[in-house]
Amino acid sequence: MPASTPASLFALSILGRDIDTAEFSAAKRFVVERAPRGFRYTSESDFVHKGQGNPYFHYYGTLAMFRAGGKAWTAWNEALKRSLLPAQNADGSWTPIDVYARYARDDERDKSYTTALCVLSLEVYYRYYLPLLKAGAAR
Repeated sequence: MPASTPASLFALSILGRDIDTAEFSAAKRFVVERAPRGFRYTSESDFVHKGQGNPYFHYYGTLAMFRAGGKAWTAWNEALKRSLLPAQNADGSWTPIDVYARYARDDERDKSYTTALCVLSLEVYYRYYLPLLKAGAAR
């Protein structure tokens, strides 16, 4: 499952690992190669193997690449903005496009799962993961 890689990178970074090292270059490359290419579901193969049409993957990719910084973040962020911003509906929501949305019972009336993932991805600059950092600092 493609989202496991960025989720792992993100978790490792929170645990204090420097994911901007050669040790993690293959994992970062894996994520950046699967950067969003439009906000649409094209096929099960693209969803599963390439992370395309997969807002869940995009969310964890955003967290991980933001933590990695540098060229990986720049490439990821540009692709994300090119894909998500034009796809936003006039009411601020995003239309459900993936299999996970169906499991979350996201549909044309209740777009909360898809919209939440898109908003959380786009607001990483502001929200980031401060509650987790504060919890870690309290130890």
